[in-house]
Order: sequence, then structure tokens, then C-alpha cells
Amino acid sequence: MSRFIHELQKLDYIERLKKLNLPSLYYRRARGNMIECYKYLTGIYRVSSELLYGTETTMTRGHSLKLKKPSVKTSVRQNFFSVRVVNSWNSLSEDVSAPTLNSFKNKIE
Repeated sequence: MSRFIHELQKLDYIERLKKLNLPSLYYRRARGNMIECYKYLTGIYRVSSELLYGTETTMTRGHSLKLKKPSVKTSVRQNFFSVRVVNSWNSLSEDVSAPTLNSFKNKIE
């Protein structure tokens, strides 16, 4: 929507973001995925089925909330939330064990 600002119309996307001091769409999506994943794993969302699968082993590097990536056969299924979020979630440091949602949001900044 920044392209509708008259003074910024001639600038490309990255330059407009820098002028307005805004994060990129890629960053906002990744951050949003991490926040939603935190909500599922800490019980903020009450779901009846297992959307995200935790690892069975306790011998993991990083944090204790690691996820197991389900095997998928179709390219459509690879874009589901429960599949696409696993690699980024597992790459987080021990900061994911934040006690509250707001503290988690502050730590992933």
C-alpha cells in the first residue's frame, strides 16, 4: 500500500520500506508464523487434533519445543501451516520458552 503515497510512487519496494522504516512482507509473514506456532504449542489455541507434532526424543539441540516434520507427497501439502513452519520453528534458539506471548514477540524481534 506504500505505493499509493504520492511522494514515494517513483521508488521501488525496498526503498519505500526504508523510507517508512517498515519490515518486509517476508519478515512479517515469518514472524506471524512463529507467533501462531507459539500459540498452538503453548495452549493459547485449544484445538482437538494434533496440528503440530512434537519430537519424541529429549536429546535435541536448541529448545525443548522442537517439531517433527510430517512426510508429504504433494506440493500443495508442503504449503500447509503445519509443514511450512517446522524448519523455521526448529531453528529458533532457546528463546521460544518465553512465559508469555508478549515476551515471545519481543524475543523474536
